Amino acid sequence: MYTCLLSCNKTSFYLEGRLEETNTWVGGAPVTTFTNSINMASRSEILRLYRKLHRTCRKVFVDDVEALNVFRRRIKDDFWKNRHMTEKEELTKVIDEATEAERFLRQNVVQLVQTNQDTYRVKIREDTVLNDNVPLTK
Repeated sequence: MYTCLLSCNKTSFYLEGRLEETNTWVGGAPVTTFTNSINMASRSEILRLYRKLHRTCRKVFVDDVEALNVFRRRIKDDFWKNRHMTEKEELTKVIDEATEAERFLRQNVVQLVQTNQDTYRVKIREDTVLNDNVPLTK
């Protein structure tokens, strides 16, 4: 097995593949090709999703360095933990979960800023989904 390091926005994660000798000869030497264990579409989708999660966290946790650091670490750890996945079904499931997590963060997480001792201001973004509350009746 050969491990290929991919760099993404000053952070890194690994995708595994294999080095295979081919019967192709160039200039008297055999050509070694890198065969990735996941296809190029999946790799580009994973990188796109990784960057999108980080961008969403920057928007959601603006001015909250502690929360931003926690979520950045969590994203990196989760991508690192799943770096050995090769099964298409597993990859699809994990990609769907990460996409849903990004959508939830973007649409449902808001920040509260304390203005007085008993008062908070909600930071609502344009992506925030505002649901109608159903009145409680007895």
